[in-house]
Amino acid sequence: MSKMIRIAPDVDAKIDRISTTLNMSKKDIVKRAIEKLDRELTLKQISNEYAELRKDKKAWNRALSERLLWEASDEWDFDDK
Repeated sequence: MSKMIRIAPDVDAKIDRISTTLNMSKKDIVKRAIEKLDRELTLKQISNEYAELRKDKKAWNRALSERLLWEASDEWDFDDK
């Protein structure tokens, strides 16, 4: 479903410039920008959660133990291809 949004004239001018430079539609420019921002936010959240896990020594040791179990499992043997 399409929805319209209002954007500032200076932002519209930037989208036009990028659209012309990359020979892409404005719609595709906005889509790529949103996808990139979403990936950045997701990675930042993962990084923050990882840092929190590392701070908690008990939780970190449990995570490492679990990782060793997964790595020892044949389910994750990617060298058999």
